[in-house]
Amino acid sequence: MTGRRALVVLGSSIAPEQNLPAAVRHLAAHPGIEVLAASGVYTSPPLDRPGDPWFHNCALLVETTLSPEDLRSEFRRVEAALGRVRHGDRYAPRPIDID
Repeated sequence: MTGRRALVVLGSSIAPEQNLPAAVRHLAAHPGIEVLAASGVYTSPPLDRPGDPWFHNCALLVETTLSPEDLRSEFRRVEAALGRVRHGDRYAPRPIDID
């Protein structure tokens, strides 16, 4: 694939052991995205929200033929497929967040 390289960050605080690998599989299945490398998973507490679950995060190095806008649209599609619902609380626990 000849395209651009991008770093993609994934995060999950709801069922991360299922949602992080599922997000990687969804992205890798897209014909315009090739996953070149993946980091380990790092955990961190939610800031200023002591009752919320911890976040699990990882990064991917991808090569893509998609435009930045189309890549972002694919991120949103994968998030929706994994149950992400966006609402007013942008720091609420979520199954997946892709940036």
